[in-house]
Amino acid sequence: MPARRDPLSVRYDAAVGALLGEALARRGRWVYRGVPRPRFRSARSRGWLAAHGIQLDRIDAGGLREYERAYQRALYHAAKELGISAPGGQWSLQREWGPDTEHGRLIGVRVSSRQAARRAVRRKPAAERYTENPGQRSGGEGTPQHRFG
Repeated sequence: MPARRDPLSVRYDAAVGALLGEALARRGRWVYRGVPRPRFRSARSRGWLAAHGIQLDRIDAGGLREYERAYQRALYHAAKELGISAPGGQWSLQREWGPDTEHGRLIGVRVSSRQAARRAVRRKPAAERYTENPGQRSGGEGTPQHRFG
């Protein structure tokens, strides 16, 4: 049975779909977006967050706020659905988090050939590699990093 998606990441599907669409159209080039903090102003919205144990500004082991991690999970989910970064596929997704801006924390994504992605990973320090640092991983329900119940 596939892992169930966490409820906050599902809310980013439209935004990451647009970002991935642009990245696919500009293969090999970085595309950037600000990821703003969600506005949950109503009592109903705040209750939804509390019911799911979501604390938007909590920072995880990888240095991401909970909503940024949810955005990243949605990004990887959409890429997987499109066959990007799939075993044996020809395209790979790369992402880099940048600084906070007036539009939210900056995220850059690039869809590139698997060979180019491998070269980029080899240049990174081990602490920044997904395979070497568990803090770099996104954890949804059914994964070792599960944070949602």
